[in-house]
Amino acid sequence: MNPILYSTASNSIKLYSLRENDSESASIYLTKFSKLIRLVLNILVLSGLLEKEIETYDFYIEVEIVRF
Repeated sequence: MNPILYSTASNSIKLYSLRENDSESASIYLTKFSKLIRLVLNILVLSGLLEKEIETYDFYIEVEIVRF
């Protein structure tokens, strides 16, 4: 996972919560992003499980969709 995603996601969550005062979107984004991080860390531990990799990519796409 690209390290710039961590920074971008954090800034987007901050933007939702501060500038746009959209706590619901910030909460959704944060939940999806934290799940993505958890899946990535699990892949590092369980490396090689295709099912987990596909699940991780699905969450990555969801995070990017929420961001845009």
